[in-house]
Amino acid sequence: MKRLLAIAMLLIMSSTVVLAQGVSLGMRVPDIHLDSEFGRELEMATKEYVYMVFVHSESSPSITFVERLSSVDERLMHNLDVVLVTPEDISDNATIVERFADGRFPIAYDLEHRTFRNFGISYVPFGVIYDTKRKRALWFGSTLPFDDSTLMHKLGN
Repeated sequence: MKRLLAIAMLLIMSSTVVLAQGVSLGMRVPDIHLDSEFGRELEMATKEYVYMVFVHSESSPSITFVERLSSVDERLMHNLDVVLVTPEDISDNATIVERFADGRFPIAYDLEHRTFRNFGISYVPFGVIYDTKRKRALWFGSTLPFDDSTLMHKLGN
């Protein structure tokens, strides 16, 4: 009976994850609509890859991850634009920048929550790395296991 209950719980949890996912590896990323220094669709990103990190400034896991990301070896970041995406109001910009590594990474505001919805984001922090030319997803998922070696592997460094 315990085994049956465990299997049922795993099925329920895995189906929830699948339903929440709005991006697939190798597929074109969903529409992006943000207020950012890289443009509304991040079209002005200059590097080969963009790492969109979905965050909220009141989320301690988001703050911890951005601090960890700030310590990633600079050589690994040479062809990667990191953009923090938040659904928070742009009028709170000073507070948000202060909480996230004092402005090391640009912050993009999803004022209409369209990008969060299009990507199926239901928890933060969550990340998506995509190729800027083809707009194809190379990696996505929880940021918890993310570190230098993940970045090296995904970007082929």
